[in-house]
Amino acid sequence: MIKIAVYHHNCLQRQMISKTLIEALKDNKIYGKVYSVQDFQRFSESVLEGKYQFDIFCIETLEEASKKLMACNDRAEYILLDTPVKELSSYMKYKPVAWIQSYEDNQKKFTEALNACLFHLKKKQKDHFYLHTKNKSMRIPYREILYFESRLHQVIIHTVQQNNLCAFPATLDDVEKTLPPERFIRCHQSFLVHIDGIYQLDRTNRSLILDNGESLGISKKYYKDVGQVFASEIVI
Repeated sequence: MIKIAVYHHNCLQRQMISKTLIEALKDNKIYGKVYSVQDFQRFSESVLEGKYQFDIFCIETLEEASKKLMACNDRAEYILLDTPVKELSSYMKYKPVAWIQSYEDNQKKFTEALNACLFHLKKKQKDHFYLHTKNKSMRIPYREILYFESRLHQVIIHTVQQNNLCAFPATLDDVEKTLPPERFIRCHQSFLVHIDGIYQLDRTNRSLILDNGESLGISKKYYKDVGQVFASEIVI
């Protein structure tokens, strides 16, 4: 489900924009919800604290909080509303999808902006692992993940940055279903490894040596699958 937050200081404009986006979702047969924001300062602080999570922000950029939100929350896509031309350049570095004058009849522009947002969101999903819990939301690039470890009814994410661990309640089976199989492989009941982070297959000790020097055991159940990753290696 796509979640869209809409803010405009003018209540009537905000209602009109929300209605337009709802119609755009329906026209594109996309399941989503549009949320109307009244107090943007308070709302943006809650988003940055991880209390709320949205895919698209359609916001008026007269608030300083807008820049702070866009700078700290690059997981989402942004549609800018009614930004003065003289101020527009300071927002462009955050790469908003569109800049729209809300007082004009812009059904077509809103539909195009929505489709562009969805396109970029889909691209982002291919390159990141999304973690959502009751207290926080995180977006971790696959390139930074070494492996997932199952321990004591939790899954721990080990990243290339040592000591930067993240744990959350889940099973490794559930995590595996969300990952691209061409990038991650199961080597053990407790380990799910990023293929690009593997340095060597130690057949003697039946283990994987990672780029950071760590060694992970390979269970008999997964040994054949792991071996397929190294099917083209030259043995000397």
